[in-house]
Amino acid sequence: MSLVLLEMTTTSCKPIETLDANMVCARFEISVKTLWRWQKDAALAFPEPFYLQRGRYWPVSEIVEWEARTFGVSVSIHKQPATSR
Repeated sequence: MSLVLLEMTTTSCKPIETLDANMVCARFEISVKTLWRWQKDAALAFPEPFYLQRGRYWPVSEIVEWEARTFGVSVSIHKQPATSR
């Protein structure tokens, strides 16, 4: 499940798109256990999640930046535009 949070400062409020653990696993085609290992491996410098209730969430921007640094690719996540019928 994706979650959109709001980053609030004294002058603005902007949405932050996130990925949950299952979405991160699907993106990299890894298991939940491998994701846990990536989090514990300091050499990988995998982004730290934030926890909301029992879920782990990562800002999409941090995952994309880590992916570019680690694999040398620049891939973004774009939402598909809604189509009217």
